[in-house]
Amino acid sequence: MKWLNILGLAAVITVNALANILPINGMSTGQVAALYPNLFTPAGITFSIWTIIYLFLTGYCIYPFISSDNKKAVSLSGLFLLTCLLNCSWILVWHHLLIEWSLVIMILLLITLYMIYVKIHSWQPHSKREKWLVYKPFSIYLAWISVATIANIAALLSAYDFSPPSPQNWVIAMVIATQLLVYLISKKYRDIAFALVIIWALIGIMLKNTDAELTFQPVTIACILAIIFDAWVALHYRYRKTVT
Repeated sequence: MKWLNILGLAAVITVNALANILPINGMSTGQVAALYPNLFTPAGITFSIWTIIYLFLTGYCIYPFISSDNKKAVSLSGLFLLTCLLNCSWILVWHHLLIEWSLVIMILLLITLYMIYVKIHSWQPHSKREKWLVYKPFSIYLAWISVATIANIAALLSAYDFSPPSPQNWVIAMVIATQLLVYLISKKYRDIAFALVIIWALIGIMLKNTDAELTFQPVTIACILAIIFDAWVALHYRYRKTVT
């Protein structure tokens, strides 16, 4: 299973790279996204977080080879391989403009990552190395896919020409949805990494919307307030004293 993890991650990185190098179906991933314009999709620079996600996932794949206490990491292999399959599948259906199927696959990926996340946090990390190479990769991955799922929903609505009366209020509602996620995760798991990824996404949304004169002020204010809220909630639950 250890080697399968490496092969699975290699497949994900390869498919995602080819999606833009070839590109698949004649369009890059960003060009496909541009077909479904919406105010929630972050600025392009925000997607550089995939480099960090891949680096952390590489750490997870390497961990079983460098630690004798690797039962936890190995026990996640089946679910991790499923995430690799879903990730590759999403790229293929997205590039072939199968927007409905892309959302189905994205939701399945989100559910699988949440299963991994819950399973990991049913244990306590035995070392800092395990915390950073087994726990943190899936905190970051889950957080980003949570944002991506909301963006995928927004893209689907755009594909169906859904036009809300107030696009600004619509994107603000989506921003609020991310705040609920941060609150629940922070309260139960005290996971700062999850909150930091959401903050990064909010910065990307803010940057993307500064070009739109009509949406600059409300969306920017909402994102700033959300960032402050995320930081406060994450730090509050991470460092508060446990009541016994």
